[in-house]
Amino acid sequence: MIKRTVPAVVPLQFRQLFLLSLALLTLPFHVISQEAHKVLEHGSGVQTVAYSPVDSSVAASAGDDGRIKLWDIQTGTATLLGRHDAPVNALAFSPSGAFLVSGGDDHHSAIRVWDVQSKRDIVTRQHRTDRTLSQVKAVAFSADGEMIATAGRHAKLWNTRNHNEITTLTHDEWVWAVAFSPDNRFLATGTENGQINVWNLQSRRIVAQLQVDSTLVYAVQFSPNNQILAGSGYDGDIKLWKIPNWQ
Repeated sequence: MIKRTVPAVVPLQFRQLFLLSLALLTLPFHVISQEAHKVLEHGSGVQTVAYSPVDSSVAASAGDDGRIKLWDIQTGTATLLGRHDAPVNALAFSPSGAFLVSGGDDHHSAIRVWDVQSKRDIVTRQHRTDRTLSQVKAVAFSADGEMIATAGRHAKLWNTRNHNEITTLTHDEWVWAVAFSPDNRFLATGTENGQINVWNLQSRRIVAQLQVDSTLVYAVQFSPNNQILAGSGYDGDIKLWKIPNWQ
């Protein structure tokens, strides 16, 4: 049975703490050392950044010019990993750090998987739904590295072994955010009507629908201990739910 809950707005002090945490995650572009404050220049508007989960000195950036750069945080130097033919909206490293998935606005190659060491794209896929090609607004790797989720017009799950599509998770609205739970039981999808859908990955059914705000959900994230789901949107509020009762 689907639970529909509307939680109270998180108190100001929790919002400030959450925003501080988010700010710390953007350190690839403001590297702080004991000597000076360093700014890394991507060269165009940056839409997304990602840290390697196995090497904190490695980060990736991408954005309006379609280029994907790998950064050595220690030296501040960048290497061009590759590029899309349109703006890149999302990046995510695999749990092993060996691969990077990117999602962009280039309909015919909106999903690319890159080998980080060889710096080449090993997979290109289209996000095809409703007999049309969709842009990709968000991407995520599952914690075990076995699946990739992509979001745009609906959400899709992909098998990382053969890179085939597993299923399409149908939505009435565009999907702008996706996140796997650390135990791989759930996938959270954030839509442009301000709602988070929580999917049971085994049954592929929605187990909870959570209202974030009145418009668009920009971000969803499970806590590392798998106890909290966070969501934020255009209204500027950050809301938290306990797992698995979603209260």
